[in-house]
Amino acid sequence: MKKIIFLTLFFPLFLHGQHIGPYVNRYTKNQVLKRLEKGIQKKASPTIKYRLEEVGDTLYYSVTENELTTIIKMTFNLENNYCDYEEVTTTCGECAEKRKIALFHFLKLYKISDTKYVSRYTRKMLVEIIDNPHSDYCNTIKFQYNTMTEIEYKEAKQNFLSRKSN
Repeated sequence: MKKIIFLTLFFPLFLHGQHIGPYVNRYTKNQVLKRLEKGIQKKASPTIKYRLEEVGDTLYYSVTENELTTIIKMTFNLENNYCDYEEVTTTCGECAEKRKIALFHFLKLYKISDTKYVSRYTRKMLVEIIDNPHSDYCNTIKFQYNTMTEIEYKEAKQNFLSRKSN
């Protein structure tokens, strides 16, 4: 049980004891596959079910223990097969809240709408946090490659701050 809570709580930030952050714009499909396969071998347990599936440019990874499930979907469409999109969905509400707090601290996200955030411009990451109260899955966090120019990025941050102050 503790293993699945650890994985669902810190998966986007920690993997196999290494601090790696989200995969978007940082890792290729082959690098991600190696990391996930290595982690599955290290954390092998009869109570934890892992599923890793590759379909075209998309990887699906799920971890389940008892009633807790985390599903991760990643696509690799950037130059040199780098990750352009990652979606993390979990059934654990407490885990999702802790994951959000950890993400804000680690990525230093800036709010640009009610559900969307951007990382520092150099990370080029757009993050969307979706609460799913009427679903079996309580929370979805989407990471995607941010195509905004630096000017658009600054304007989006400023526009949201201006809207909030009015």
